[in-house]
Amino acid sequence: MLLGVFAVFTFAGLSKFAYFHLDDLARGHDYPYQARLIEELTGAYSMALVFLVLVWVVNCWPLERDNWPRRLPGYALLVVVAALVHTTLVWGSRLILFPLAGLGSYDYGIMRYRYPMEFAINGPNVVVLIAVLHAWRYYRRSRQRELETAPARGRAQPSPTRATRSPAPAAFPVQYPECHFLAHVSRSGSGRSHAGPAG
Repeated sequence: MLLGVFAVFTFAGLSKFAYFHLDDLARGHDYPYQARLIEELTGAYSMALVFLVLVWVVNCWPLERDNWPRRLPGYALLVVVAALVHTTLVWGSRLILFPLAGLGSYDYGIMRYRYPMEFAINGPNVVVLIAVLHAWRYYRRSRQRELETAPARGRAQPSPTRATRSPAPAAFPVQYPECHFLAHVSRSGSGRSHAGPAG
C-alpha cells in the first residue's frame, strides 16, 4: 500500500505542476519548468510523509465516543505540528535540490510570514486527511461487525443458497503492528489502555 500512497501523491504533484507551468506559459512568465517541478513534487512528497504519520496516529489513538474530549487537544496540536513539519520539509528539500538541478540557491521568502501562510492551506488539509482516515476506520469497523453477525442471522433465517461473504476492508492504507504492541503492554501493566496523543 505504500506504493499506492506514493502513486497518489505523485499524481497530485504532477497535476499541480502541469497547472502552474501552463499558467506560467499563459501569462508569459519566464519561470523554469524544472523549478516548478521540484516545487510541486517536494510539496507532494512532504505531504505523503505527513500522511503516513497521520495513518499511524489514527490507527493507534483514534477519536472515539468515549475518548474524544481527552484526545481532541492532542489532535489539535498534531494539526499544527504536521503543518509546520510539512513546510520545513519542503524548505529543506528545495534548499538541497535547487542547486543540484543547476537552478541556484532557493529563496523561500521571509519565513516568519511563510510558515503562517503555508499553515493557512496545510492546516485544513491535515484536518481533512484526519477526517477521511477516521471515516474509513468507522466504515471498516462497521463492515467487520456486519460480517461477524452474519452467521448468527444465517442460522436464524436459513437461506436456500449459500451467500459468499466479501472480506472486510483492510486498514487504510497501512497497518502498524507497533500499535497492537503498545496496547498489549498498556493492558498488561494496568488492565486498561490509556494511551493517547493528549495524554
